[in-house]
Amino acid sequence: MPWTDGLLAQKLAERANHVTGIDKSPEMIACAREFAASHPELTFVEGDFLTADLPAEGYDLVCSVTTIHHMDFEAALIRMLELLRPGGTLVIVGLAREASLSERAAMIAAAPIVRITEVLRRARA
Repeated sequence: MPWTDGLLAQKLAERANHVTGIDKSPEMIACAREFAASHPELTFVEGDFLTADLPAEGYDLVCSVTTIHHMDFEAALIRMLELLRPGGTLVIVGLAREASLSERAAMIAAAPIVRITEVLRRARA
């Protein structure tokens, strides 16, 4: 499922007939819906991915970006597979824990660069 402000959903909609994004945050969904008002191929659902009423016919692509660690892992995987059409694609991008002090230091050092990149990407969008 898309980045919660709708950026990933917007990018996916450039290549798909329809994209559904889901998030628990009313603020993030409101932001995404504001953009989607002029994009009928985008739908945003405010709710819990594990229990939300999503189309029974399923999806060709189910994508989770940095969210699965907020859910029960096994339940989330089962739900994603249930929503996936036969032959569909499941993409999960997670966050790994830093295993050592040097990995943690590298993450801290990279944080400003990551933040600047995020700001620039949003400015272009």
